[in-house]
Amino acid sequence: MLPVFYSLKNAALKPRQLSARPWLIGLLLTGAAQQASAQYIISSQTDKARYAPSQAVTFSIAIDSPQPGLTLAVKYYQAGTLVSQQTVPATAAAVSWAWTPPTA
Repeated sequence: MLPVFYSLKNAALKPRQLSARPWLIGLLLTGAAQQASAQYIISSQTDKARYAPSQAVTFSIAIDSPQPGLTLAVKYYQAGTLVSQQTVPATAAAVSWAWTPPTA
């Protein structure tokens, strides 16, 4: 399965101004047993359109066919540089998690 990249333009680095270097979020479902149907991320969103410095971003995704053992590998990039990564359990049809971007 190919990763889904989610672009997040926010004000985490400069208040009241969109960052000149938007964040790129990579999402990849991993770890489920092989079966006839594939698992897909059918939607992804954040809780707000804009964020203040040091404010947590809450992500939500919907998965078409969740399974036990399914995880979401999340990688956070800024200007092409990996700045953070985490693994999120993805065993339900709706999954949410929070992440706080590093400050400049």
